[in-house]
Amino acid sequence: MKQNVTVIHHTPAWLDHISNRNYSDQPLLLERSHLYANPSLMIGAFLRIDIPMLPILSAYNFIFYTDVDVVFLQPVFVSDLPIASTSTVSMARELTEKPPCNSGVQLYKTTPMRQQHAAFVDLIFSNERLSFQGGVQLVNGAFNHFYGESMHDQCLLDGALNTILLTPPQPEGAKVLHIVGPKLQLYATYATTDNCTFPVTIERQGYLNICDIGARHLCVYLARVMSTIVVWLLGGLVIVENSYVICVYETQGDYLAELTWLDTVVSFCEKRALVGV
Repeated sequence: MKQNVTVIHHTPAWLDHISNRNYSDQPLLLERSHLYANPSLMIGAFLRIDIPMLPILSAYNFIFYTDVDVVFLQPVFVSDLPIASTSTVSMARELTEKPPCNSGVQLYKTTPMRQQHAAFVDLIFSNERLSFQGGVQLVNGAFNHFYGESMHDQCLLDGALNTILLTPPQPEGAKVLHIVGPKLQLYATYATTDNCTFPVTIERQGYLNICDIGARHLCVYLARVMSTIVVWLLGGLVIVENSYVICVYETQGDYLAELTWLDTVVSFCEKRALVGV
């Protein structure tokens, strides 16, 4: 709020549809996503479906949405967005150029989305496992399933607007870095302990684990990250001033916490003589 950010308080009508669910006896789903183990995180992930319905945004025809776990490495302009070709929603690629697309960065065309909102909500919460077409789970699966036809089964947003940290680094072309998977504090822990506690695994030749992939790629982007003024991190606004970080958390009241992850990751990158520092 000190940065003139408007905080919108919103309680979704569908809240009980998630808070009353328990997936503890479905290990296959828990392996697919850590969100199944935490209803609060799942509710936060699905909040984006209500964005076009918020009264404060009623005057806008288009909305550019990003998850909280992104870093803006370069400015994003209207000319970067596929306004003319977006009939409902546009998303960027996930791991390939083809669907399923990633719902962490999206362009909304609000009028048709408002008209279809009730049907979208019904589709989502009538699905007990929250697993959709092609086996894609949760909010990502819901957007791809419901809006796939109107997107012509294409990921229309430029990949530079959703550069996923776990994919091969593109430090020059990337505009929005999306920290999918482990978050920055976990990378700081990994940098000092070599212990990766993230519940989802990825095997890739030349890397030890998912934390090793992300941490080494983060080193490539680190020079840009350190010069970024505002970073979003785990639901709170993080202000980066040189190597000093302040985070405003939303759980159990608002409070400020000083974090040291940035210095820790810098030391990790220097120790391993990786690019970007």
